[in-house]
Amino acid sequence: MFKAYKKFWQNALKAEGVASRSDYWWVFLVNSIIRGLILLIEFVVIMESFLSKLPANPSDSEIIRIANEIISKPSQSMLIITIIYTLFNLVIMLPVATLTARRLRDAGLSATFAYPLPAIYIGNALLQFVNLSGLNFVSSFFLLYTVILLGLCLRPTKLK
Repeated sequence: MFKAYKKFWQNALKAEGVASRSDYWWVFLVNSIIRGLILLIEFVVIMESFLSKLPANPSDSEIIRIANEIISKPSQSMLIITIIYTLFNLVIMLPVATLTARRLRDAGLSATFAYPLPAIYIGNALLQFVNLSGLNFVSSFFLLYTVILLGLCLRPTKLK
């Protein structure tokens, strides 16, 4: 796992060549663990903030009001964690795109499918700070494209 992650950073901007399934999925796992830890910290901070504002025996409307207040006016620590999460995703954006291009090529597919990934990462970063209901379609498209791409990366190495 650590060898694959080290190799990921050593080849961060190298789009040529191929990447094995194990190289790809170990990196996916490590990045997912890092993201999960950051989101877990954010969840704990949100819950601490929520529980500290919650009165004894609150009504449903009070619970909703407090939750909306926390979401609409995030604390400084919530913003810092969101910024850290976003920066991590932006830092890994190009290395993930090049790794995906190499993995797709190894599976006998066109690396072109990986080219939209930086735009998706940037779009997701912007959506972290903009809460517009009209952008739900964009977010859903990003998710669908990413899931399809992950499915393509499951393909075995194409024999030469």
